[in-house]
Amino acid sequence: MKKRLSCLLALVLTVMGACAPTIPVMAAAEVSADELPLNCMTIVVGKDVSATGRVLVGHNEDDIGRCVVRHGYVDAATWPEGTTLPAEEGRAAIPQAEQTFGYYWSEVRDANRGLSGADIFLNENGVCIVSNNNAESKENIMDESRLTDGGIEFNVRRIVAERATSARDALNIIIGLVEEWGYAPSGRAYTVADSEEAFMIQIVSGRRYIAARIPDDMVVVIPNHYTFRGIDDVEEMYYSEDLISHAIEMNWYKPAVEGDYSDFDFALAYQDSDSYGRPYNVLRQKYAMEILLGQPWDVDAMGLPFAIKPESAIALEDVMEVLSTHYEGTEHEDNFGPGASPHDTSIRKICTSSTIEATIFDLAETPVLTTAWTAFGRPCQLPFLPLHPLAGTVDEIDQMEDPAKAMEEHLAFQDQSTVYGNNGWQTMRDFENLHEMLYSEEIEKLTELKNTLHEAYTVNNEELVSKAGALINEEKIQEAFDMIAEADRETAATTIAALKKHAEEEFRLAEISEVQPFCLSMPPIPYTVTFACDAKPVESELLFGMGFTNVRLKYAPALEGTLKDLGNGLYSADFDPFIMMDSAAFPGEFEFFLGGKSEDGQAFAGMAVIPFTE
Repeated sequence: MKKRLSCLLALVLTVMGACAPTIPVMAAAEVSADELPLNCMTIVVGKDVSATGRVLVGHNEDDIGRCVVRHGYVDAATWPEGTTLPAEEGRAAIPQAEQTFGYYWSEVRDANRGLSGADIFLNENGVCIVSNNNAESKENIMDESRLTDGGIEFNVRRIVAERATSARDALNIIIGLVEEWGYAPSGRAYTVADSEEAFMIQIVSGRRYIAARIPDDMVVVIPNHYTFRGIDDVEEMYYSEDLISHAIEMNWYKPAVEGDYSDFDFALAYQDSDSYGRPYNVLRQKYAMEILLGQPWDVDAMGLPFAIKPESAIALEDVMEVLSTHYEGTEHEDNFGPGASPHDTSIRKICTSSTIEATIFDLAETPVLTTAWTAFGRPCQLPFLPLHPLAGTVDEIDQMEDPAKAMEEHLAFQDQSTVYGNNGWQTMRDFENLHEMLYSEEIEKLTELKNTLHEAYTVNNEELVSKAGALINEEKIQEAFDMIAEADRETAATTIAALKKHAEEEFRLAEISEVQPFCLSMPPIPYTVTFACDAKPVESELLFGMGFTNVRLKYAPALEGTLKDLGNGLYSADFDPFIMMDSAAFPGEFEFFLGGKSEDGQAFAGMAVIPFTE
């Protein structure tokens, strides 16, 4: 590990234009937004430029396919000697620590197992960890010599949650793991933070990395590519001893002047050429910086720096705006009409169809007072709830019956893990999926509702944190915890009730009156859906498919010539079952959504829960 100090450069905006590298941007429509498996976004705000006076970490978690998210708190534990951490097949069995801390855990699972690169954590010491896939590095992931016993993947984040006493300690833990075991995937960035400071480490498959303490007066924005440029990007940096020499040896970098490495560019040297300058990354970083700075950002002139210095404080709402944006009011805003949304576009936005959760940690000095502002789906459609998971997760949202056991089984197959859930989390996701069909007509009214809720939640949360903090100072710990837990339950109940009421009063809903049970081995061909609608639907606009998947790519259009008017406002249409069953891996109940437009040009939506049998 090598420490690098420099007082030459703080990436002040006025000097960026003179030295910024040119970032080539590939053709805008080269790939559909949701064919990209590499989708996450992180924003880190230093405490000196945070309007709260505390470090803020905002993160959109984006994963394609049908994924569910569960939330739990894993208690501190003592482990028997010789215990090892469960790992992905082929990965190293890392020895467990004798004692581990308790932590909040947001778990993402698909039909096969828990994902390796998705979960976020906040431990009892107030240390959070989130991550971003960095697309492809140039390292050969087939070269086993770069790893010990298959290397490490998911357990990086678990070990930080279980062992880190501070953000700085978390960085040292990650560096130690990478140096000892080697990092298995092609490339990833981890952000770790506490109330005092934040760090980011960007890892290349194997044992090479570059990391930095994020300056207190700066902001960092990272999509899914490497963002470190030089080894002096900010004052306090760390990197592998052979980071530059290896790049030279591999012909990925050649200094203009032998022995002078001032022109070394980590992203350019280590990012695979097919992953460098992709528009879905360049534009996300560009527009995020524009929102946070309140001014245009010319990528050609100023590049894409690791960190930027804002001229005014960054508010919580600024981070929310970034995580919710579809580039409204810019040349890259898409036009869409009834039945469509800004998530179904060729250029992947920051808030997109694969966004499954958004979280902003407002990290408090007393960890239990940390607010995890969470939207349990796309943040443009669902409000951010001010929750305090170190005081306990909210059963009204979802229940993880045994979080410690769930962690041990996270990387194992779990039957029926993605079936329909009867909980508040599912209610919010159902609301989002219905709204997706009605986006054009309903987004303004929904935004008003979200703003109203946020105003109330902001006032309530300030009062709650103040009162709970006073109780903690008086050593009335349990009373403070109980107060926080009750407030979080009330927030969840208020949100769910408000969304249900809004859907009933504002959404144009088509009642699905008849569906067929679905047999996985012999699906009905074709699959007929009967529904009630207050105007005649347009056949070519009808879509039907399973929730949690992209509407345009994964929903089935009505088969031509199958729309029937059954009278009395009832209609039926047929759909291809093989498109619809794409994400159903096992028997159980799954939610499906019908969307379309009627002849009056207005969109409608409906929902049904359908049983799947073997």
